[in-house]
Amino acid sequence: TFGDGEGPEGTNSNIGYEYVCLAPGCYNFVFVSGSYDDEISVSVADEFGIDYGVSTGVEDFPIDFGLGGTCDIEGCTDNAALNYNINASIDDGSCEIPPSNDLLANAEPISCSMSTTGSLLFASDDEELATQSFLGVTVPAEGVWYEFNSDSNQQVTVSTCSTPSNGEGTDYISDTQVFAFTIENDELVAVAANDNGCGALSNAVFGASSGVDYYFLVTRYAVWSGGNDFVLSVDCDPDACDDIPSNDYCNNAVAMVDGVTF
Repeated sequence: TFGDGEGPEGTNSNIGYEYVCLAPGCYNFVFVSGSYDDEISVSVADEFGIDYGVSTGVEDFPIDFGLGGTCDIEGCTDNAALNYNINASIDDGSCEIPPSNDLLANAEPISCSMSTTGSLLFASDDEELATQSFLGVTVPAEGVWYEFNSDSNQQVTVSTCSTPSNGEGTDYISDTQVFAFTIENDELVAVAANDNGCGALSNAVFGASSGVDYYFLVTRYAVWSGGNDFVLSVDCDPDACDDIPSNDYCNNAVAMVDGVTF
């Protein structure tokens, strides 16, 4: 399939299909420059459902049609990478590997009084939460996940406030957001969200219930926020729950009755 962006800023984009009979082997697709090169994209697939990738712009697009492995094409050969090249037989060191806790299903365990170093380098938005708002805070970009199981009724603070400032050779992020969720009926339900709780870093505070699993999402403030590394800390205070009113949450609201003073 191929597409172009004829017209100002690609307003008249065209998508087309070309069917060609090719014998298995090594091929190189070459494109001619046009008016809007950055809006050109071409993908190649065969009748067996093998997707050979997508080329953007006017760079040459080599493929190993039939995946014979004899074409000496350089690229990322790790299929766990975001930029995995199915055609490549020579690894060029360009692989972009997401963090191990990039997916909610692979959330990293974390517990009370624990701090851990994390990274947003090559993180993705597999849960498709970007641009969604939770408790007044909008998820701006990709993030990584942590799982917390509360062993008692307690107040929990999850924070990136201990993230150091950058020094020589470090890559600490300076602006984060933190979200806390439970899962109900296979849906994420936000219980806390914070932006700028400690300067440009974040700390989310919520009342946790004993035996409930919570999932923490750490994101950068925006896609252009510099740095990737952060320190995530969890602090728990069981005594704080003694001071929380029974009707602190909306679903525990006290019913009002005519003639009764509250």
